Amino acid sequence: MWSLDEYCQTELLRQRVEDWSQLPEASRTFLQSLQLPTIHPFCQATKLDEFQVDGIPPMGPMLKEDFHHHMGDVIVTLLYRVLPALMAMGELWLRLFASVIAPLGIVYLLYFEIPEAVRWTRTTTNDNKAVGTSKFFSAGILLMVASSVVLLTDTLYILEFGPHYGLVIFVVSAVLAARACKRHQLGHTLQGLLLLKLLTFFLIYEPSMGNIFFGDRVQAVQNVTEGLYYHPQNQFIQYVVDAWPVEKRTYSPELGATVWMPTGDSRTGLPFILNKDLPAPAYRRLWLETHDHEYVALDIALPEKGHSDKKPLYLVLHGLNGGSEEDYVKEFAHRRIAEGSTIVIMVARGLMDLPIKGWDLFHGARVDDVHTTAKFLQSFTAQKQQTLAAVGYSMGAIILSNYVARSGNDCALDAAVAVSGGLDMRFEHHFYRAQRLWQPMLAQELRDNFLVQKWGERIRARLSLEDLKQSMRAYHVTEIDQHAVAPYNGYDNVTHYYSEMSAMGDIPLDAYQNEASLPENARIHNVAIPFCVVHALDDPLVTWRTVGANTGLMHPSTLTSQIRSGNLLLLLTKAGGHVGWPLGWLPTIRKWEWMNDAASTFVEAVHQVSQQHTNNRQCVNSGDGKCSSGAGNDAEEDVDTATADEASPGSDTEETATESDTEGGPGTSQPNVDEIESTDTDAQDEEDEITPETSQTSDEGSSDLGATDQDEPNN
Repeated sequence: MWSLDEYCQTELLRQRVEDWSQLPEASRTFLQSLQLPTIHPFCQATKLDEFQVDGIPPMGPMLKEDFHHHMGDVIVTLLYRVLPALMAMGELWLRLFASVIAPLGIVYLLYFEIPEAVRWTRTTTNDNKAVGTSKFFSAGILLMVASSVVLLTDTLYILEFGPHYGLVIFVVSAVLAARACKRHQLGHTLQGLLLLKLLTFFLIYEPSMGNIFFGDRVQAVQNVTEGLYYHPQNQFIQYVVDAWPVEKRTYSPELGATVWMPTGDSRTGLPFILNKDLPAPAYRRLWLETHDHEYVALDIALPEKGHSDKKPLYLVLHGLNGGSEEDYVKEFAHRRIAEGSTIVIMVARGLMDLPIKGWDLFHGARVDDVHTTAKFLQSFTAQKQQTLAAVGYSMGAIILSNYVARSGNDCALDAAVAVSGGLDMRFEHHFYRAQRLWQPMLAQELRDNFLVQKWGERIRARLSLEDLKQSMRAYHVTEIDQHAVAPYNGYDNVTHYYSEMSAMGDIPLDAYQNEASLPENARIHNVAIPFCVVHALDDPLVTWRTVGANTGLMHPSTLTSQIRSGNLLLLLTKAGGHVGWPLGWLPTIRKWEWMNDAASTFVEAVHQVSQQHTNNRQCVNSGDGKCSSGAGNDAEEDVDTATADEASPGSDTEETATESDTEGGPGTSQPNVDEIESTDTDAQDEEDEITPETSQTSDEGSSDLGATDQDEPNN
């Protein structure tokens, strides 16, 4: 049972360990200037009575399971809480190793197709019979063909290798397996092969269209290629792109990408397995009060030589069910403090064992805590003209994107980077692959740690018995959102919840394909700072469809060209996974270097360009993106020609690294890793007529945060 007394004892021990006296003077001065408590205010004698609020159940586990009517209900719930995660893990491991199992199985069976006279070893009749009748041999045959089915039908493998590779592997493995079954008289195995072939036909045949399609048509990447998408008519953004090293935003084998991880599944899961338990930097924790009198923790990592206001100050937003102890967050902090920057990690309300006295627990549509934190930090950075940048990961990236779009000109940041997040999470609602493979394990953790253990009685008090039962039986995260998060926080349904948590959630879904332009009042127009979204096309948890589409308004080139401010950049990589992007043959050496350095070098580019322009914030927000000072004629020429030169799809990375004036135009349909430009002259002429503008007098350019607090239920 959770108790405030035990929590406060832990807080006191932590406070004793955090010795400020050994810090450099600049770091001590910075921490003291913040004037924030070093121990949770609920643990102070004057605040103890405020924690327990009449009518609100205490923190701790669910004490009654009155949603069960009989023993059968209990058994069904227990099975739902255990089996989905086990099944997902089994299928996930098969998909992870399918690219190895299928080719090895083919090589093994090919060996028995070689005439015995030319084999390097001889096989006796008895040996051959033993091999053929072995149960392991039969299981191996079925496993090989099942792996080839994965290569043929899995969307991520098709993105990686194309459809022909999987087709060849499937045909060869099926033929060899059938011949082996007939040779060794394996009738039951032959029946299993027939079932696998029928399953394959079911997976690739589309009866509504009467044709064959490999993979998931909805999730397939067809008309989008990797690269940096942005609108060069925003002059400030063009300067930022020119200052952002190409090699730092290019993920490819030539620049060190891990080649032995074949899909987004492996690029997601293996880095977390290989890079576990990294040492944490020496955090100093302070507590910041929110607008509703709760508290978020600010875990601050300081450079060894002391805090410097000459380097960017980073605000980091962690992922779901995470905090400052997430390994990729710790790795980011180590890298940035080594460069002289100070890192502030906002631990979201209620996470990392943080107490909450009221009903308002953590959820993904809440942006006011981020705004409170950013505004507080801005009060220190603005007076020293220090760059304040935010970097968000996964759920933190989703929240950051929503905040940047909703806040408009009231955004307290100077730059933002969202890594593996999403701009419209409604597309995640039907991302069935993630719901089957990855979300069951996440759902199990969320349900057991939060719904049952930490907030059990508060959840039970607000949900209906039916929603409570269904949330206990949730197969994946979307079902937890549907039956627990949405009703608990007063949203109409999960679609309403996903709309409110998304930067583009206010755009009607049918408008993406049926309208010629983004709605005038869409909040994504309000982005008032350089904002870069980093996403891998093979992300297995958050579909790439949350940031782009093959056609329509969400095609990356169309999207970036239609946002009036021109402050949105989309950095899409073909590979990388979810919060992954491993590097080298031994990813444990470089860990999360690529994504963390991609984020920081973007921020450094913004910082560098801002230093060159006295009115950098006005330059960003001016609507036409034109800078009032410090802009040279050469840079203006770069903007004019940014989309005029035709991209060469096969051009070399090193060559284009020195030709930044040919990068990143809107309307791109076939960009290279470094170059994103239009190849259609007529389309380019139309796009040149699009002038991003932000009205200085309309509500569209103003902050949406006030409306958010009023309109969002229980926020």
